[in-house]
Amino acid sequence: MISTRKPLTISAACAVAAILSGCVTAPADNSLAEARAAVGSAAANPDVARYDALDLDTAQKQLANAESAAAGDAPDMAHHEAYLAIRTAKLAQVRADQVVAQQRIAVADGARAQAQLDARELAQLDARAQLDHLNTDPAPRSAMLVLTDDYFEPGAAQLTRPAAKILDDLAQFLIAHPERRVRIEGHSDASAGTDPALSLHRAEAVRMALVARGVDPVRSEALAYGPADPLTANENPADRHFIRGVEILLSDNHGQIASR
Repeated sequence: MISTRKPLTISAACAVAAILSGCVTAPADNSLAEARAAVGSAAANPDVARYDALDLDTAQKQLANAESAAAGDAPDMAHHEAYLAIRTAKLAQVRADQVVAQQRIAVADGARAQAQLDARELAQLDARAQLDHLNTDPAPRSAMLVLTDDYFEPGAAQLTRPAAKILDDLAQFLIAHPERRVRIEGHSDASAGTDPALSLHRAEAVRMALVARGVDPVRSEALAYGPADPLTANENPADRHFIRGVEILLSDNHGQIASR
């Protein structure tokens, strides 16, 4: 009897050989290779190991599961575990990047706060130097101190602690020199949300702070100027604290205060 079966083609023979030998390649969509790359990239990032080691460990285990499934002729399971490994590895990268970004912001905020503190301390030294000069000048003349926007609570007339130290020194000077008078001028700008009366409230706050420290109220006056007359002509938004604030003008030893 003549056989009617056809001989196996080369491709069919290879397929049978593969099945018999149990050899399996990566999933058809190449997700296993993508998982290896994603997990490798996360593992090479020191920030991931430092800030999200838990997700990195999970991604490595999921990749190992995918490799095992591929070797065990379970392509669907291999694809699923590879997909999870990719997602987890990328999540670890994102979380690590977020931590690094937050740290950079914190460092920048700290540097900004220190710069503001240094500026306030320098202003206090400058103010003290002016007062010391008035104490030693044989023929005192009109002088000026400036409390910029930084010396008040944001958008309010409440004085901050650094301002209180300056006013302590100023009050002591005025008490020691009863012939002196003081004029306090508040300034504002046209920025949105600024209370038009804020400049006057701040000037009055400074005046009352001096009165509370023992300065006779008849020796001081408070005035206010609007956006048309800021402390400086500088309209740079970064320098708003130099535009809004209070000028403190001291009289000469005859009680005369220079006009604006």
